[in-house]
Amino acid sequence: MLRDNDVRASSGNKGAGYAEVLRILAGRQTDYVVMPVVDRFFRNLRDLEDVIDICLETGAALVAASGEIDLSHDQGRLVARLLTSVAKAETERKGARHREANEQAARAGKRRTGTPRPFGYADDHLTRHPVEAPAVEQGCKALLGGGTLSGVMREWAGAGLVPPQSKTGRWTRTSIRTILLNPRIAGLSVYRGEIVGTGQWEPLVAEETWRAMRAILEDPARKPPRGVRTLLGGLALCPCGNVVTGMPSHTGHHIYRCAPPGRNTAHKGGHVARQAAPVEAFIERTVIARLS
Repeated sequence: MLRDNDVRASSGNKGAGYAEVLRILAGRQTDYVVMPVVDRFFRNLRDLEDVIDICLETGAALVAASGEIDLSHDQGRLVARLLTSVAKAETERKGARHREANEQAARAGKRRTGTPRPFGYADDHLTRHPVEAPAVEQGCKALLGGGTLSGVMREWAGAGLVPPQSKTGRWTRTSIRTILLNPRIAGLSVYRGEIVGTGQWEPLVAEETWRAMRAILEDPARKPPRGVRTLLGGLALCPCGNVVTGMPSHTGHHIYRCAPPGRNTAHKGGHVARQAAPVEAFIERTVIARLS
């Protein structure tokens, strides 16, 4: 007996049991497969037609324990297609009801249930966490005072705080930014990326503070434009043999740095991390002198 526990037929994310059934049928290792009910095996006509093709090619039979379908003859295939269409329609109606309920709950300011605890809040998702909430406040104040995400990251890591859903337990600038840009920390309710109301939970910072901080983080000037070509990026080499990459530093300066993905970990010495401006000025003078 093959099982796919906690795998929904309607999700499109097929489990190992489903794949094994198809492998057994296609490999002619059995004459028939019995399933409990149709909509627990597939709710997609595309999947059904694939199974029908395999059964027609191999002569195997796929039958339901209730006797409602048998893919070995045309009447059974007709019933299977009808039942699969009905199951698909029910899935779509159920999804629409869930989306409508989620939107209504968001507009009413209710917290989302069944989700991990958000950083800054206690286990009830409503009250402030005694340690994380002040850290969020301080992070916002630091950015408003000219600080950086890297600085906030060091502060939180030094205080022993851990990302709530991280598997590594380490902070990144992206995870810090995601938390601080979440309207929830200002007591605002969001549905599909749009602020739709005021939440029924305690805000961690004032809305005015959050909006001012968001304006800083979303300022296009903080992001280097995509596709920028650098003078030495991808050409110059670190002593470890890896190429260097041009990037902004945490202080906003343009630097050349040994790219971590290709870094030679066996190298015993240090790796390149230099401000780009003086290096590029030296290269330009050298090239001009050579050409002259």
